[in-house]
Amino acid sequence: MTTLIIENLAIKSSTKKQAPILISINTAQLQPGLCVVVGPNGAGKTSLLRGLAELLPSSGNIQLNNHVINKQSRLWRAQNIAYLAQHNTLAWPITSQQAIDLGNLPHTSLFTVSPVTWAELLDLVHLLPKSMDYLSGGELARVHLARAMTTNAKLTLLDEPLAHLDIRHQHLALQALKSWCHQQRKIVILTLHQLDLAYQYADVLWLLDQRHLVWQGNPMPSKNDEIEVMRGHLNTAFSIEWSWILSKNRFIPLAYAQCTT
Repeated sequence: MTTLIIENLAIKSSTKKQAPILISINTAQLQPGLCVVVGPNGAGKTSLLRGLAELLPSSGNIQLNNHVINKQSRLWRAQNIAYLAQHNTLAWPITSQQAIDLGNLPHTSLFTVSPVTWAELLDLVHLLPKSMDYLSGGELARVHLARAMTTNAKLTLLDEPLAHLDIRHQHLALQALKSWCHQQRKIVILTLHQLDLAYQYADVLWLLDQRHLVWQGNPMPSKNDEIEVMRGHLNTAFSIEWSWILSKNRFIPLAYAQCTT
């Protein structure tokens, strides 16, 4: 079973002593499942994922299965931590199948044929022979997501993976990710702006505001006072009024049209 422990984490823009802190977390712990990170623009969501992937310098303690991440080799990190950035480009024309197979590189060799599981889960089988040059934005996004998931890492970090997907494929992707986490006992952390989807699919929700983790927990509140606490944090973070609707035994946040000032 995969576990992630974060203690006294401060992620910075550089190694200089006076470098500004981009995001800080006092303590957090994750078990296998889907963790969705939400928050307004500039809250530190991307910086958090980049710090966890060791792409930004940080202080504090990050342990994956009792291994301190910044003390591990690059190969260990490549095999155990997969990271998908918001913006992805390819330097040469390859097929969708070849792009997905790049996810195998930490474990095997270039273009080793991988199972079509993620291509099937993300509705990509018919696109596998096509060149990446001829795919739409949403199709490209799904291919890159499949590539990241093909790594089969213990910890997968996905930065806005649904940004270009239509509503059907957003649900398809989240269903596949959550099912995979539970079946394989792995952890996926993804950033998301669609709070309705976050509350429908997340096992754990992290709310960032002003570069701090201000709330974490089960997105399925069971008591009215828990709903009010959560709504208060959302109101403050987004400067907008939130209400709640009950759908299929889950409370889903609904934003009012009028923003607060």
